[in-house]
Amino acid sequence: MSPVDLGLINEVTNNPDPIIKEIKEKLDIPPSTLTSSINRLEKKGLIRCMISTKDRRSYELQLTDKGEEIQSEHLKVDRMAARKLLESLDSNEERKKN
Repeated sequence: MSPVDLGLINEVTNNPDPIIKEIKEKLDIPPSTLTSSINRLEKKGLIRCMISTKDRRSYELQLTDKGEEIQSEHLKVDRMAARKLLESLDSNEERKKN
């Protein structure tokens, strides 16, 4: 999965029912890149795109159950990588700095 796809899933996780325009601004990516990512994730069954409940002229994204599982696994891997990085530091002072 690409970094853009993971960033998109993360944004949907952290901002319930985000409008696509908000996501584009937050991720600071071109509209074509966002559209490609949305299409890929929809095809994989990880997100749903639907008319926004906040603004009926816009679309919002929601994670599917499968998307939530992927996000959960991604967060576990991130935590494990951060833990290993901190363990590689020589002292508690270095760990506190980072």
